[in-house]
Amino acid sequence: GRVGLRKGDIVTHCNGEEVQTLAEFQQQVSWASGDPAWITVNADTETASVLQKRAIRMATEKVRFH
Repeated sequence: GRVGLRKGDIVTHCNGEEVQTLAEFQQQVSWASGDPAWITVNADTETASVLQKRAIRMATEKVRFH
């Protein structure tokens, strides 16, 4: 929720690796060990817009979510 994801959004990749299950996603995130985890999401248009704006803000303001 803090990064703009909503129920029903589908995470397809994490750190450049395809994920098909929750366990695969959790494994990719745990490997990041405190570093940012980059995710690709199949989301509705409104959510995609929010995520794009948030990514731009994070890049320009160096915001990190934990």
